Amino acid sequence: MTRKLNIDELAKKMFESIEITVDGKDYVIDSIPNNIVNEMTNLSGGERDMAEVIAKFLGADPKVFYNTDIRKLGIISKAILEIFKEEMEAFTSKNVFEEKPESKQS
Repeated sequence: MTRKLNIDELAKKMFESIEITVDGKDYVIDSIPNNIVNEMTNLSGGERDMAEVIAKFLGADPKVFYNTDIRKLGIISKAILEIFKEEMEAFTSKNVFEEKPESKQS
């Protein structure tokens, strides 16, 4: 048997967009890029660093978040990482492979 795993199709079925409102502006996240998650998990600087990472993730100018309460930015970061974790747990709890019989030639 061949196991087929079409990640693109799985992602369409399993992952929903994330809508975030901060400082009165709405943002929609359709994907969670690996490099941004790495930056979020490795934040070691001050408010400006977090503002830059969150802005990059939301597709905004970092200046937009320089005066945003650091706690709001922390909530955004934590929420995104929690959603990522929940989606991965849901993914691993399912049988994600489509079994397909191998064709035999005579």
